[in-house]
Amino acid sequence: MKIISLLVVIIYLFLPLSDSSSVETQAVILRELIDFAEDDQLELKSWHILIKETFEEKALEEIEANLKSVGFVEAEHSKGKGNAVIKRWKRQQDYNVVETASIIQGDGTSSIDVSYQIDSKNQVYFDEHELASQLNESIGNIFTKASHNYACIRLVAGGNIDSVHFFDRIIENLSIEQINRLEEQGFTVISGYTDQWSTAIPVGDSSMNIQLASREGLGGKTTFTLGTPILTTEY
Repeated sequence: MKIISLLVVIIYLFLPLSDSSSVETQAVILRELIDFAEDDQLELKSWHILIKETFEEKALEEIEANLKSVGFVEAEHSKGKGNAVIKRWKRQQDYNVVETASIIQGDGTSSIDVSYQIDSKNQVYFDEHELASQLNESIGNIFTKASHNYACIRLVAGGNIDSVHFFDRIIENLSIEQINRLEEQGFTVISGYTDQWSTAIPVGDSSMNIQLASREGLGGKTTFTLGTPILTTEY
């Protein structure tokens, strides 16, 4: 299968975040995947990180104080489903990078759901050390080992590229053991396991921590998605 016009590749990670060393590990893995994709001359367009965790309600005041101390400003205060209170905070230290924190406090519950995301748009430069430093500054005093963490790297390539070869090279380089494979016209999803990433979820008698998907779109455009442990975005 050949891509005639534009190839978009999205790479998602799910990694444990507990202290500065694990933050640095996450950033380093992003750097390794960028280098891997650049071998096929895929241009880095943007990256995205999402971190989520549930806390006891009594932690709310301290979390908000931590956000304010590093420059976050409350940008939205609204009502959600079931009279839940939603607060959104934003910080933008760079024109191309926006950080958003959300706190959802359910009506009649004793817990709060906290999420943090950092989005880069139209940024071809990536430095894993700068990212680790920024994550530590923003959320180093908030999230714990119990957090669930996702990251996305978007890359674009013009011209012809063999998408089958690209898929096979991912599987070979990550030593992926395939658990399931679904193939339809213009659409493929592969579920598997790689021992290069520590997080996994049980699937029957096996463990799964990676999914690969490709979909052919209009005008010869193909989207690839790599997720771990599962795909968390539409594909």
